[in-house]
Formats: sequence, C-alpha cells, structure tokens
Amino acid sequence: MRHTVRWLAAVLTAVLLLPAVPFSARAEKSLSLIGSWAFSHAPETQVLQVSEDGSAEYQGQAYTWTQENGFLILTDDEENVLPLRYAAVDDQVLLYPWTTYHRGKTVEGQGGLIGIWEEIDGGASFVFTPAGFFLEDNSFSGNYMINEEDGTFLLHYGDVFADTLCYYSISEDDLLTVEYPWPIVPVQEQE
Repeated sequence: MRHTVRWLAAVLTAVLLLPAVPFSARAEKSLSLIGSWAFSHAPETQVLQVSEDGSAEYQGQAYTWTQENGFLILTDDEENVLPLRYAAVDDQVLLYPWTTYHRGKTVEGQGGLIGIWEEIDGGASFVFTPAGFFLEDNSFSGNYMINEEDGTFLLHYGDVFADTLCYYSISEDDLLTVEYPWPIVPVQEQE
C-alpha cells in the first residue's frame, strides 16, 4: 500500500509539473527589443527605439541600454538610470512605463496603497478604498487585490478590460510609483 501511494504521488507530481516545463523554458528565453516600438493604441508613433549598437531612444530622450532580468536598463548622458520592466505575455510584448503620484486629500482608512493618489506631472489619478474598490482617472472602476510581498496590485475591471497586474512602490516621502503594463508593437508606417 505504501509503495502504491508513493507511485501515485510521483505520477501526480509529474502530471502537474509537465505543463509548467514549456512555460518555464519560454520564460527563460530572452526577448529581443531591437527595433522601433509604439504603444498598440498609437502604432504609428514611436515610443521606444532600441539599436544593436547600444543606443536607445525612449519618449524622445537619448539613452544607452542593456537588458537584465526582464528590465531594459536605460542610462542617459548624466548617468541617470531608468529601468523599464518588459515582458512577453501570450502573443504580445508589454512595456511598464513609470508614473509617479503624490497622495491627494486625506481619506478615512488611508495608509499604504489605500487613499487618493494624483499624478505629479499630469492628470491621472487612482483611488484605492479599504473595501477593495478602485477608481482610475475618475473613469474606470473595479476591485483590486494587493500583493505586498511582490509589490504588485491586480486591477479587476470587470468586463471593461482584462485584469491588469501593476507593480508599485511607495517611497518614504509618500510618493507612489506605478508600473502599468502597456502593449507595444513594432512601429507601423502611416498609409
């Protein structure tokens, strides 16, 4: 009986792990970002150019670049470093640009991610309630879940958009940095 239980456990383990093998192999495969890239919602407008010679341009600014552990590391002439997260998900490439927010007016239950956040250099905003609801840009709402250990939050927009996993950090001076995933595509010529 003991031998049968061990054999059954080994078979179940193999069956459960087998589907993970192709995913793991695919995840380890390096994604090349060489080329000209645009956000999928504006495919004719270049946002990122990565060249084989080590030069890059991101949002109109010149950089040098390296790739490391799922990040495109951009360095400008003054040695300022901008690590941009990227990932291949399904059949698309996602780029995670940074947006920085400051805490807006005080709300009950505020602390950590919970509260009102307003973009420093723009009009974007987030509201996260203690009850697990969010409002983005005063337009899109849904439920959210926080994974503090991974530094992520998952936005569930219902039927409006696909669930969206964002990376975040909150600085000591109470600034929220959000890395929101945007699909990118090779730049398309205008017709």
